[in-house]
Amino acid sequence: MPEQVKTCDDTVRPSRLPRWPPSGREAVCLILRLARCVQVLMPTRVMLKKTGHAFPALRTITAISHRTSFLPRKVPRPGNSQLLAMVKVKLVRACNQVQPAFNWEGIGDVICRHLGLALSSSRDLKRLIRENRVAEVISKLIECAKSNEAHMNVLGGFLSVIRRLVVDGLIARELASQDVYSIVLNYTSMHTQSLEFRNVVIDTLSDLFKHAPALNDSHTYAILGLAKVARLILESIDDITTFQKLLSLVLSLISRLNTFKLIVHKPIPAELLYALELPQLANLMVTLLEKRSPAVLLWDSLDEIAIILTWIAYLQSDAILRMPDNKGVLLFVAFMQCSSLAIRCRGFIGLLNLHYRDFAQDLRFCNPHVLDDEIAPEVGRIYANLEEAMRYRPPEIPDVSERYHNPSLKELFGTNPFHAYEVAMRFVRYELEGPQSDKDLMPYLQKYLDVHESAADLFKDLDSALRFHKQEYETEVLLLARLMHMYPGLPKVDDPSDFHRYINMGVTANAAYCISRWPEKAYFHYAKVKSQTGTEYATVAAAAAKLPDCSPYLSAKIFYELVINLLGYGIVSMSMRPGLNRWEWPDTKSAGLFFSPVQNQLIVASDRVGRESAEGQILAILSFVSVLLSGGPDLGTDMLEGPIPSIRENLQNLNAMKCSEHQEARNAMADYVQYRRRAAIRWSAFILAVRRVEPAAAEGRRLRAREALQSGFLRTESREETYLALGENAEAKGAIRCAWCGRMSVALRKCSRCEKVKYCNASCQRSHWADGHKTVCISPIIQV
Repeated sequence: MPEQVKTCDDTVRPSRLPRWPPSGREAVCLILRLARCVQVLMPTRVMLKKTGHAFPALRTITAISHRTSFLPRKVPRPGNSQLLAMVKVKLVRACNQVQPAFNWEGIGDVICRHLGLALSSSRDLKRLIRENRVAEVISKLIECAKSNEAHMNVLGGFLSVIRRLVVDGLIARELASQDVYSIVLNYTSMHTQSLEFRNVVIDTLSDLFKHAPALNDSHTYAILGLAKVARLILESIDDITTFQKLLSLVLSLISRLNTFKLIVHKPIPAELLYALELPQLANLMVTLLEKRSPAVLLWDSLDEIAIILTWIAYLQSDAILRMPDNKGVLLFVAFMQCSSLAIRCRGFIGLLNLHYRDFAQDLRFCNPHVLDDEIAPEVGRIYANLEEAMRYRPPEIPDVSERYHNPSLKELFGTNPFHAYEVAMRFVRYELEGPQSDKDLMPYLQKYLDVHESAADLFKDLDSALRFHKQEYETEVLLLARLMHMYPGLPKVDDPSDFHRYINMGVTANAAYCISRWPEKAYFHYAKVKSQTGTEYATVAAAAAKLPDCSPYLSAKIFYELVINLLGYGIVSMSMRPGLNRWEWPDTKSAGLFFSPVQNQLIVASDRVGRESAEGQILAILSFVSVLLSGGPDLGTDMLEGPIPSIRENLQNLNAMKCSEHQEARNAMADYVQYRRRAAIRWSAFILAVRRVEPAAAEGRRLRAREALQSGFLRTESREETYLALGENAEAKGAIRCAWCGRMSVALRKCSRCEKVKYCNASCQRSHWADGHKTVCISPIIQV
């Protein structure tokens, strides 16, 4: 028998429990002792614990008295669903206990500890990537968020963790593949009573969009999120911080759609454009300007609302044109009368966009595509590859000899006998040297090629004649002239087949092909720069003017295109770059350094092409545009109103000449001339508000410009030159950035040859190598 111990009530209990299960006699003795304990210590019931088993003593006594078998009973354990509920309650309680309230970073740490994840340092993230566990970790976070959508603090902590992860470019790719953006976007309609939660949702959406791993992803995000984010603006108008965050996010989403055509090679489809709800967004922006609440009457708000409206006009002009009482057009005209240089430029571009067809995004003055050429370097607009160029070249006529000896036309203009070869050579000479006399028939032939229904047959006759006589250079001049003469009429007709774009691609590709074959011929350089915008075309134009083959006529044409090119590029750069990216044009004084020489060049170009010619009168109109945008209302009434009669006359002369060049810019100026006084009255409060807040904003832009310069921002020909120009400081700052795509990650891999740059994958390494890294990549010296 075990050793017995006396208790305080003189009862006897064993010093240790007997073996289990007990024998029959031991069980009876044990039951009797337990019964005495029950009577003394716990009148109701007592639990016997041994090896994890428990049961009520009284129930056991009853079972023994009825001669039933003596077996311990197990208490049922909770199932998986009960365990998950207990864990969920524990997580929610822990998140709610974090102090201070809405400490999303702290709540995120609680979630990480709860899930057994270490994500607090760059070393943790690097280990995560090296072990290939990124997808698993993100799946755990998503599952946790989905099971706690009713609990705001848990969702806020989840968003905090996502913001911590998205900064790494490699992890951002996995976030995009698991569609975290759509999950976060749904949170815009949850827990709407909490302003703090809305702020963290907006910040997370901004970070996800900013670090989108691919342009296609950013397009998807913009299309999915623009309408949902815009609906939150009116609800947040009383909170200035949230209001401005929403405006910035809307601007980021809508401006990124500029790269859609650069990547997809076609405009945004109608069904996706409808999903953006741009008419509703345009009406909302105009309503905000009309109400003039305190949140709106701040420079950042006015600045972003103006640029959002300009992008809406670019993507869907009907959203502005269908406003009642011509409100949208009047607003853009009022923009051109503001004291802010950037807003004046946006007013002009907005009017331009209203007159351009939405689908004709390649053939336009002040083309915003130039803003994103650097974002999409693999696309570009220069088809220098000969195979791609040949793809857009017209097929050879099967039987040149038969076509030459039996042309479709027997006489020209109904009077003169038609000699195809002679006419073709005269036409080429006219393109290269201009009209030889006042009675030159070539201008009429150009119009014939432009509008006559049998123009295609005439072109084939001329082309066959040149090919029959082995005049290859002249054949290419004829082809490019024919395509370029089609430019003005293309955007005026709805074109679901996107034919106008293929014409533009054909000109660009054939020009690149001909430059590679005849680099000394200036005409092909002229074809490359015509109706294009961008610094690379300005370089081509400047080089073409120095070629010995360049005639005075062709030189004047090239200079004409160059000046218009530079003016359009400057207007776009000063108006369409959002936020900090516009540091290059901090104020009107600095912008004057650009406009003054351009205005002088416009006068020189007008003299070279002839002031009475169509090109000269177009330059006169654009010269007034330059003066108006650079000076604004500070110019005074005489300089603003004095040129108006001559501008009207220029517009009428161009219409009388049936000139189709730069029709959209002429229509924009016609709107300004017609509505300038009405717009100044209708939007006087807006013009006054801009004048009141703009001076302080100019000082802020100067500070941002200084910071940008101190950070080492440089514009160079290639990424490699930028990297080398910035030197050691840039290498230290860029140690965790991919040398090609610029995305940050803690798990980049060094170039195996020079070990000076890092990449996120093999594709970036190959692209960087082709872009110029191979010229500076040096293999280490191998010791023999």
